[in-house]
Formats: sequence, C-alpha cells, structure tokens
Amino acid sequence: MIVHGRASGFTITGKNWVRITGFRVTQTASYGIAVSNSSHVTLAHNQVSYSGQPLPNLASYGIRLGHVTNSLVTNNRVHHNTNAGIALVDNSSGNTVKANESFANAQGFQRGASGIRMFAAPRNILAGNFVHDNEDSGIESDSGANDTLVNNIIYRNGDHGIDDSKAPGNRIIANTVYKNTTSGINVEGNSTGVTIANNISVDNGINSPRSRGNILVDASSTPGTTMDFDLVYLSTPDKLLVWGSSSYFSLAAFRAATGREVHGIQADPKWIDAPIGNFHLRAGSPAIDAANSAVSGQPSRDVKRRGRFDDPAIPNTGAGPRTYDDRGSFEFRPPRHP
Repeated sequence: MIVHGRASGFTITGKNWVRITGFRVTQTASYGIAVSNSSHVTLAHNQVSYSGQPLPNLASYGIRLGHVTNSLVTNNRVHHNTNAGIALVDNSSGNTVKANESFANAQGFQRGASGIRMFAAPRNILAGNFVHDNEDSGIESDSGANDTLVNNIIYRNGDHGIDDSKAPGNRIIANTVYKNTTSGINVEGNSTGVTIANNISVDNGINSPRSRGNILVDASSTPGTTMDFDLVYLSTPDKLLVWGSSSYFSLAAFRAATGREVHGIQADPKWIDAPIGNFHLRAGSPAIDAANSAVSGQPSRDVKRRGRFDDPAIPNTGAGPRTYDDRGSFEFRPPRHP
C-alpha cells in the first residue's frame, strides 16, 4: 500500500504494541513515520522516501523515534529523505535497528543528513544495517547516545562512516567501513571507554579536506578506549590511524607508540567487489578466522545470519571461545560444488 503526499505517513503517539509493515511512504511534508512516547512498536518491511523539504526548518527524517523504548525497526528501505534516514532521539532506548538500508539522504542546503542518527538516545542496538551514500556520516551517535552497540556495513558517506561524538561507552564491533569522505571510525568529544574491535576499515579519509584515517580517536576520548583485532588498509598512502594528537601512517608505528592493536592487521581484506558494495571475503583474506569472539558485542552470526565457519585452509589466529570468527560483517564460506 502506498501512502503519498500527506503531512506525515504515520504518526504514533503514546501507543504500545503497534506494528506497521509493508507500506510505501513517500513525499510527505514532514516525517515519513514518526513514533513518540511509545514502546514495543515494530516498523518492518516499509519503504520510506522523500520526506520533508530540502529547506531550513522543513527538512525531515524518514523514520523518527522520540522517547520510544523496546521497539524494533527492521528490514526497511529508507532513502532520499531531507534529513537522516532513521533517527532515534529524546531518550529513546532499548531499541533494535537492524537489517535496514539507508542511503542517499540529504538536506541539500547544507551537509547534515546522515543514514542513521542517534541523539540523546542511549543503550540501543544497530546491527546489520547497510548505510551508504548519505550526505553526512553513515551512523551518528551524538550527545548522550552512549552504551550503544554498532555492527553494520557503512560506505561512501559524505563525512564519517561511524561518528561517535559525546557518547561514551559505545561498542563499535565487527563493522565493515569503506571509502567514507573523512575518518572511517571517528571517536571524539569525550567519548571515553569505547570498545573498537573486529572491524575492517579501508580507504577512509584519503586526501580529505577534514579529518583523515581509517580509525580516529581524539585526545579527549582516549581514556578507557580500547582498540584491537581490527583490519585497516589504504590503497593510497595517507594517515592510517589517529590516536590523540598523533597520526600514524603504518600499523607498526601505531602499535609501537600506543601499545594498541596488538592483534591488528594492515592488509588488503580481499573483498569480492567493494566499489559495487560487495564486501564478502574472498578465499585467503587475512580477515578470515582472525577475530576475537570474546569481545562484548561480537555477533555469533554474520550480517546474513550465517553461523561462524572454521575455514580449514586458514590457521586460526582469533581469540575467545571461537577462534575462527572472521573480522568485519561477513563470514567467509567456500563455494559449494556439485
């Protein structure tokens, strides 16, 4: 069913146990789907596009959750909205946002629309979302969006891939982050105690007019922040990693200076076809059987819900109860032959 040209496609206020599924919501004057002061709401299998207007004070999120708890946003396709595709704000917590695609969201008059935005929205889970080609960052955790788990595929966004600002205690685990305009995984603004592990971050911030590096942690955010078991790579020489006020052009130099990324890898991850968004691993990838399954937030299945697989051709260099988890979002499985 198509909902077209209204002020908002759906507005839910003060309701619980509501399900909206299978709608196409497009060209609304305000939010495509707006939920507030509610709980146990499910938004699934909807298409939400062209919400709001590309003008100051008229730009709108595609899907907005405001003071919403214990709800699920899943398998939606959200694109070409005039603000962030999906937004969790106003103390929304305990929600799961998974398996959505959010792309091509843009304000137009300024760089401000991200793929998924969290503001003053703590303790949520963002997992298995494909977030790409947005005007601003792919995923934003801003000002109180703390204690959130981030595990997604993020590429070709206009600012950071993952931007963690003023949001301590987040877990950035097993993400695939590729070719974002500025630093791929960015932790700043007193975002202390962040865990960064098992990610693959490649070709972010190359020749950027702003921040650079596949992973950047600013000086205010280094206390309590950990980094290990990540795979980083640049096809063009540039800043590879930034820690505090220092930049490093190789993983070896970073490890020697900071003592972090003891199990880090600097190598081509051997994706099948990154330019077209295919981030499956090819045989022989250094990411195979190399993650730490014991880190908090490491998924027991990959982004396609496939169980972990021990590749007999690769020695296990991972850690934890499963020493054969792969780094990044996808678990390698060899092709089946008849």
